[in-house]
Amino acid sequence: MVSDQLSVLIIDDDGERNRHLAHLLASEYQVAQAFTGIEGISLAKNGNPQIIVLDVRLPDIDGFELLKILKTDECTRDIFVVMLSSVLVSDQDQSEGLESGADAYLVYPMSNREFISRIKAVARHKKTFDCLREKENQVNAILENTPDGILVLDTEGKILYANQASRNFFGTDPEALLNLNFGRPVLSPDKTMIDIPRKTGVLTVEMRVIETMIQGETRIIASLHDITSHKISVEKMSIRVEELLSRTSQNDKLLSVIAHDLKAPFNFLLNMSEYLSNSLEELSGSEIRKYLDGIHTSSEKIFTLLLNLLDWSRINIGHVKQYPVLLNLQTVTAKVLSLYTEMAASRGIDMINSVPTGIMVFADENIITSVLRNLVANALKFSSQGSKILVNADIKEGWVKLRVADTGIGMTPGTLEKLFRKEEIGEKIHPESGTGLGLILCHELMEVIGGRIEVMSDYGQGTTVILGFPGKN
Repeated sequence: MVSDQLSVLIIDDDGERNRHLAHLLASEYQVAQAFTGIEGISLAKNGNPQIIVLDVRLPDIDGFELLKILKTDECTRDIFVVMLSSVLVSDQDQSEGLESGADAYLVYPMSNREFISRIKAVARHKKTFDCLREKENQVNAILENTPDGILVLDTEGKILYANQASRNFFGTDPEALLNLNFGRPVLSPDKTMIDIPRKTGVLTVEMRVIETMIQGETRIIASLHDITSHKISVEKMSIRVEELLSRTSQNDKLLSVIAHDLKAPFNFLLNMSEYLSNSLEELSGSEIRKYLDGIHTSSEKIFTLLLNLLDWSRINIGHVKQYPVLLNLQTVTAKVLSLYTEMAASRGIDMINSVPTGIMVFADENIITSVLRNLVANALKFSSQGSKILVNADIKEGWVKLRVADTGIGMTPGTLEKLFRKEEIGEKIHPESGTGLGLILCHELMEVIGGRIEVMSDYGQGTTVILGFPGKN
């Protein structure tokens, strides 16, 4: 018995006819037999026959009633039913059977050859039906499992079909979505972007629309492709590009400003060194010392600017590494102030280290030194003859607060507001101002070590810069 044989169930209370029909079909079909309606229903549900030969007159259930039961049950509705009758043979009887769902209505008796031919014809239709149903199931499986939403609309825009992805997009169940008026989309070869409001946010989908004929009716098919993550990625990329362009612009501006600021001290060095070389025998010792002091000051400016530029570039390319150790803040402060002793003395500025002994911080010494060096250099730059620079510290709520205070020219509120803005690099706020890179560098270095920086200033009253980082007693 081959595996592709159709299975036929004969439901007939006439035992002799039942056995005779089974014998006729046994050579080409798998045959099962039932002699009552109840038995037939059980075998139909459990035996999975493809064709049922059903007697119209049964002792327990009317054949027409049994046909209705079979056609309304999801398990048996696709079984092809051939009704068989030797009594109810009128056109009205046959019409009732066919209208109730029968696939054929045979009047018995008939020749064996005719009976087999009729069953074969039904079997061919059944195979065609099963093939179409299988393809339909495959198409439905594809539609239901595709990640893109598929909507079938009528010409008025009413939703006739929505696959699982569409239902997920709209966040609703099938019953709520079907028959809703989606609106008639514009027929266009171009894609259209639409936003679908959701409880969790807005879903952005790309929609394509075509018009076609389905079973003689004009239908509109809309395919919806979720591009929310792509849109977010594009937006993030756009922001990143803007940031890179802004950074490039800032860096270009910075390089221009640095080149300008380096030009003056380099010109001074070149001119003074050339003058000293040509006039050394004619100059007195005090004059030579004066020119050498100028050369030294210009060299310090160039060196400081180059150090800041180096630190800035390391931060921007992510190469700043820190090696935190336990540091005595008073000792670190003393080392930095010692670098500027001669400069402060030449200008009559008193530098005071009031950091208490024993205040410890866990941080990278090079980073703290770089920050302090910039702050002390700024304080000296903007302090007048005979003024003071005070460095002190205390511990509050687990944070060390280090203050560098001067009594120099101070800053206006507008200048204070722009201090840490990269786009303000190069804006002069005072004749002594440089690139503005120093304070921005301090801000970014403090962020690297998890610290804070704050500036308080009153115009004409001086400036206090406060560094904060977790302290160690």
